[in-house]
Amino acid sequence: MAILLSDAFRVLTASEPLTYLDAGARGGLEGPWREADDGRLRVISFEPDASGAGSLKKDGNHIVLAKGLWNAETEVDLHIAEVGSTSSVHPPNWRLLERFRRRHGDPRRTLRTERVACTTVDRVAAQLGVGIDFLKLDTQGAEYEILEGARDEMQRNVFAVLCETWTLPVHAGQKLTHEVWAYLHGLGFEVVQASVAAAWQHRIMDHEPLDGRPQLTGLDLLAFKAPSAWRQLSAVRATKWAAIAELYGYPDIAVEVLEAAATQNDEERLALSTFTEALRAAALAPVRPPAVGFFRRLLRRFARPGNAKTEAKLHY
Repeated sequence: MAILLSDAFRVLTASEPLTYLDAGARGGLEGPWREADDGRLRVISFEPDASGAGSLKKDGNHIVLAKGLWNAETEVDLHIAEVGSTSSVHPPNWRLLERFRRRHGDPRRTLRTERVACTTVDRVAAQLGVGIDFLKLDTQGAEYEILEGARDEMQRNVFAVLCETWTLPVHAGQKLTHEVWAYLHGLGFEVVQASVAAAWQHRIMDHEPLDGRPQLTGLDLLAFKAPSAWRQLSAVRATKWAAIAELYGYPDIAVEVLEAAATQNDEERLALSTFTEALRAAALAPVRPPAVGFFRRLLRRFARPGNAKTEAKLHY
């Protein structure tokens, strides 16, 4: 059982739930996050497209803001695309998109432009009086500007950032993967995992199928706050941060975070000890005997650690 899904987690964090900020929230939570959405999470969702915002869950633990996030309190033009999930502040870069298969570019055609109000992560956190633990950014090229507007909150409270990035300028004027990565590093975060978010074939493939690899165009980055910031953590914060680390397949980081906690009472110490013992016990659980055959051995080399049912995938 993952820390996040345990009764002990619910009890320990009851007065200070794990706060998940979802930028580009169309479709809601996914994977184990959805399974944990039973009162133990506080979810702040941003979706500037009214049609997408209207379908999101709203209750005492779910705050939905039908506005955008940016690096300042302002208004920006949102390019509403044929496929709503590809709408973006930065317009589609057709000079680049025309190099690739139509199925990648056509959904991004702008139907209309809408002026939308934007705020910043720092301002929202201050207004709501909450500390944000986890940032998920899926905003079609605006991730860098959103991170600029989250600088204070990232330095104070955020443990993890899951961020879509683009290795090529799919949207005109956007920042690319290496720039987002450098910004995260500058704020004291370490990228612990990168996953292919998009890989596209060139336009010639629309009429002349060729056997080959698609070109990398996008990466999802998962970044955790560096250990130098794990000083005198409260038991609640350590529990939330460890739960996130474990959820993405890093029990070693989870144990180190728990051990960095400065507990104040026996109840907290017992809870943290229980989490740590569970993580270590899972690591010692018996594994299946080695499979026979070259291809099975090859698959094992690239198998993801942890329980596939409870471990969150990097791509969302």
